[in-house]
Amino acid sequence: MTQYKIVRLNGAALTALPRLPECNKLVEIDLSCNLFRAFPQALQSLPHLQILNFGHNNIQSVPKWIEDFKKLLVLILSHNQLKEVPEHIRALKTLKTLDLSYNQIEVGPNNIGDLKDLEKLNVSDNRIKTPFVDPSNLPRLKKLMLHHNDVQLTDLPITYLMHPSLE
Repeated sequence: MTQYKIVRLNGAALTALPRLPECNKLVEIDLSCNLFRAFPQALQSLPHLQILNFGHNNIQSVPKWIEDFKKLLVLILSHNQLKEVPEHIRALKTLKTLDLSYNQIEVGPNNIGDLKDLEKLNVSDNRIKTPFVDPSNLPRLKKLMLHHNDVQLTDLPITYLMHPSLE
């Protein structure tokens, strides 16, 4: 397993992940569409991970050790049971895509203003009621998906509508 760059274990009805050997070359792991209730600790042994798809599971929180993924570019946590945006995400400075759609988040992700490389943020289909982080703090943001929340377009500050890089 040490030579693999991509591992796809999606749709395997997994509830746990066995301890992984040192996988220095593994850059992508897809654990979507499983039955995880928590992040498997075995993921901690993947220091070079760039893409983590943990969508379509049953997790309610994200562990603090996720901030150790210093090379993470894509984090997919859609279709879970998250009620808030994990505070630890702010440490993922290299993150370009963050998908938190289809969760139960009520308060927008105020803690992502430090993610200066973020290009795509999907928080659609949650329960967000109020505007959150000022998009002018996210200079590379190109796509912001807010649909199917409780926030109204008229509630958004003008900075959302006038962001120079938003498509």
